[in-house]
Amino acid sequence: MRKLLILFVLLIAILAGGPVATIATGRASLQGDWRTANRDPVAIAPDPATHPQAIVQVYAARAFSWRGAFGVHTWIAVKTRAAAYYDVFEVLGWRARRGRSAIAVSRRAPDARWFGSDPQLLLDLRGERAAALIEPIREAVAAYPFAERYEIWPGPNSNTFVAWVIREVDGLELELPVTALGKDYLNG
Repeated sequence: MRKLLILFVLLIAILAGGPVATIATGRASLQGDWRTANRDPVAIAPDPATHPQAIVQVYAARAFSWRGAFGVHTWIAVKTRAAAYYDVFEVLGWRARRGRSAIAVSRRAPDARWFGSDPQLLLDLRGERAAALIEPIREAVAAYPFAERYEIWPGPNSNTFVAWVIREVDGLELELPVTALGKDYLNG
């Protein structure tokens, strides 16, 4: 019995170690207000004014507040050839909770901080390869089967959405990080 207790305590310590380390190193914060959190771009994405080629990018950033200790939020950005803007595709839980589609499509800086968390570029495709993927990405976004649902865990959530688009689009090859909780959610 004592051995089981020691193993249980050790297991809990190991499981809690990742989130505790994430908070301790400042990669996730338990403080702050989402209304005033920094959403400025971090200069990862090419400026459309000086980069006319088509671009497809996938980003991840630590989720806001306590959720950031456990996982990331992911999104997809596309820019068609000669466009002056990026279209960003992501799933937002608050939209579903208000009876709207959880899918948000916006024209914004694709490399904006996610409520204070710096984004990490997971995929960067440019030129003809990117151009060939943009319409299939738009079609996959429109066909996403969980647009009216959102659950932090096990999904469907923002990571389920990005993983689903990746699976649907031939040539869009990326393995989301293990911190993209919900990426493996496949059915309801």
